Amino acid sequence: MFLPAAQTDIEKLWLWKDFLPFASRPARTGEHVVYIQPLPQGLHHPVMRLAEDDAENQRRWEELPPVFTNLTRVRLKPQVQALAAIDPQRTPGLAGRRGSSPVLLAAYRSGTRKSLTALAYGLWRWDLLMTGVGKSGEAYRSFVRNSVRWLTTSEDSKLVRIHSNKEIYRSGEEIQFSAQVYFEDYEPVDDAEVVVMLKSGKGSQQLTLTSIGDGRYEGMIEVLEGGDYEFVGTAHRGGRVLGRDTGKFSVEGFNLEFQATRMNEDLLRQVAAKSGGAYFTPNDFEQLESKLQFPKRIDQVKSEWELWNRPAVLLLCLFLLGSEWLIRKRKGML
Repeated sequence: MFLPAAQTDIEKLWLWKDFLPFASRPARTGEHVVYIQPLPQGLHHPVMRLAEDDAENQRRWEELPPVFTNLTRVRLKPQVQALAAIDPQRTPGLAGRRGSSPVLLAAYRSGTRKSLTALAYGLWRWDLLMTGVGKSGEAYRSFVRNSVRWLTTSEDSKLVRIHSNKEIYRSGEEIQFSAQVYFEDYEPVDDAEVVVMLKSGKGSQQLTLTSIGDGRYEGMIEVLEGGDYEFVGTAHRGGRVLGRDTGKFSVEGFNLEFQATRMNEDLLRQVAAKSGGAYFTPNDFEQLESKLQFPKRIDQVKSEWELWNRPAVLLLCLFLLGSEWLIRKRKGML
């Protein structure tokens, strides 16, 4: 975050040009007293949000006392978002001058790098002078908090998260959706309109989620037909899209077996009685052992080997007989 002073060294400042929104080296002019005015494209930026209501937010910015600037001749990079400029009605003769830029606040984002630049100094007057005239200095403190929160928030985090409570459902089962919606500074949004659109090969359905507070939303819908579904959820606020999220789930086809999955004890007793059996529960396990009386049975297994039809056995016999003959001959027993 860059906050200039009356004697800012432009040469040293330019060493940090990669982090600054300037397209060329800024030129210092004389000191001017200027009033700030939020630009339409910057009014909804999280840094500029001093109040939830747009009209109240605009009013709080307009009642701020003037500040000072001596950097009116600057040229910004194309990707820089201008948030606020010099109010031409309350600062006549300065805004719109050839070669000057009326921008006073600018936000710059490059990849994962973010920076916030103020082309005015004396911003502390928004707190001190407002308190001096008997008004609240909360606007200045909110601006500082918003700036720090926006600069430190990771861009990898999603501002809108929407998901279903399961990935596989039975036909006719209610599907529950949950959503979380945040501003860019990660403050929860409670007054957004969150709409989920379900799509499949057989058609589409729409569901509007209900806010339950603290940036959370919930809703339920019943899908009767089986198949694979995709959903796209969008969060809107004041005609502006806050973010989107997508997901998938599957619905199994209708199956009568799963309509009543609880044990039917009466039916099991009837089946046991008609088939000549008996019905047992885990509490009757000891009785089951006495009922299981099996007759004794002895199984005999016989195996026959025909030795003379096996060459290996014949060779073994010849080897043993030959060995016996050699031993007897050496001992003189022949």
